[in-house]
Amino acid sequence: MESIDLLVLRTARDWLAAGERVLLATVARTWGSSPRPTGSMMALRDDGRVVGSVSGGCIEDDLIHRFTTAHGGSAFSDSAPQVVRYGVSADEAHRFGLPCGGTLELILEFNPAWQSLDELLTHLDAGQLVRRRLALESGQVMLEPTATPEQFSFDGAQMLNTLGPGYRMLMIGAGALAEYLATMALFNGFKVAVCDPRPEYIETWAVDGVERIVGMPDDVVRDFAVDLRTCIVALSHDPKLDDLALLEALHGPAFYIGALLVSILPSYLKNQKNPNYLSLGASGAVSAVLFAFILIKPWSIILVFFIPAPAIVYAAFYVGYSIWMDKRGGDRINHSAHLAGAAFGVIFMLAMQPSIFTHFLRELSNPTFRLGGG
Repeated sequence: MESIDLLVLRTARDWLAAGERVLLATVARTWGSSPRPTGSMMALRDDGRVVGSVSGGCIEDDLIHRFTTAHGGSAFSDSAPQVVRYGVSADEAHRFGLPCGGTLELILEFNPAWQSLDELLTHLDAGQLVRRRLALESGQVMLEPTATPEQFSFDGAQMLNTLGPGYRMLMIGAGALAEYLATMALFNGFKVAVCDPRPEYIETWAVDGVERIVGMPDDVVRDFAVDLRTCIVALSHDPKLDDLALLEALHGPAFYIGALLVSILPSYLKNQKNPNYLSLGASGAVSAVLFAFILIKPWSIILVFFIPAPAIVYAAFYVGYSIWMDKRGGDRINHSAHLAGAAFGVIFMLAMQPSIFTHFLRELSNPTFRLGGG
């Protein structure tokens, strides 16, 4: 299974190459609460077949009625891209299932060139980051390789959509736990590989769709071309294998490992001469990932013990509580690791992409509540 963006682009390319007429819709702008974020894509064939989503269903139905032959209408013709808006009035928002007064704009591309989509997919399949630039007036598309992820943008005349290769997961150890994790990762669109030099494990691997690699983990990690969309998970529980992989991963952009090391550093420096002090876990690294996410989607709704709360509100409470409990002590929880991990997550994101700060302020001033940031 692959990411939904790649699936939409690949399907649209194949339909167009086969001579079918295709509409490519992209969520350009949203106001209030909307089911799908900007940049979400959908491909619609002239017979009504759909891949991807821009709203969760209701707007897709309207596009099928307006632009396909599925309900007796006429197929769309070649024309310049159009911008359509849904949810402007309360009645329209209710009719199209947009919650809380949500409004969204779509960019519709009619029969985009399959050669351009094929070139884009070639770059993505090679692990490259590509900026797709669409001029609305002419419909001209330009593909620009880039090294920096950028936020989706649309200024009314030009759309910029930075697309990256699919997320990848490399697992060390082909045991039962790895099979469960691989199943979940595949379902969520990851390209998954498992490495294990032990034939008794790798030869009995039972999950389809996973690349099996026989070799020593450090060599495999080195050859895997780890990037910011790659995660490495050590699951063999054999130090001779796991440690080799993790030590080699430290030489690349391994966000989670870096966060783990930074988050435990304050506690280590404070207690390095205390032989009775034992505190090593991954919660600080989890804090780093969580706060990096909050920096991008501060108003996303997250569940705290099944209680929904805006992410930015949770962040403020989390930091305050961690500072208080770190000073108070007595609960055998490494709160300083949580604070250091949270700080690292924010600093790492700003260092990798300084424009994230401007994005954060813009998101903060425009509350849009979505469960999990979708």
